[in-house]
Amino acid sequence: LGLTSLGEDAFRNCEQLEGIAIANSVTDFGGESGNVFNGCPNLTIKAHADTPAAEYAAKKGIPFEELDHDADMETHRCRYCGMLTGKTGNLKWSIDTDGNMRLYGEGSINDQEITWKNYKDQIRTLTIETGVTGKTRGFNWCENLVSVSLPEGITKVDDFTSCASLTTINIPNTVT
Repeated sequence: LGLTSLGEDAFRNCEQLEGIAIANSVTDFGGESGNVFNGCPNLTIKAHADTPAAEYAAKKGIPFEELDHDADMETHRCRYCGMLTGKTGNLKWSIDTDGNMRLYGEGSINDQEITWKNYKDQIRTLTIETGVTGKTRGFNWCENLVSVSLPEGITKVDDFTSCASLTTINIPNTVT
């Protein structure tokens, strides 16, 4: 899981500290006091949006810079947290270091280039989120895939051939 806690006063009075990238796994910022960065007037916290670090920065009034998981590249590995991200048409995807894949955005999977094909061996769970429509494709030979969650809007389940570890799949009523 990695680092989960920053000790109270861990960076107290680091007046020249200008930026710190905080991993998604960090959930504790100095215990109840939350005084990890007291006396750091030049600090900007760098983290992903919707993470405990982003919430902490907002709560403490510390400038925040969002790390970009949605770069305009076909695929990208974040140097701070190791997460893989990519785009395929209007859809975006991410695979975290535990093998949890999210496919999200608005649009159809149909006829999109499968930009995660080189990372199939890393996928353990797959969550396709609401907004993604069409048929599932691009997941054959995901040999470590254990579970799949599909949203309403998926109309056909396809391409799970040779997923030898697959034990659970939630199929919505929209599949005909």
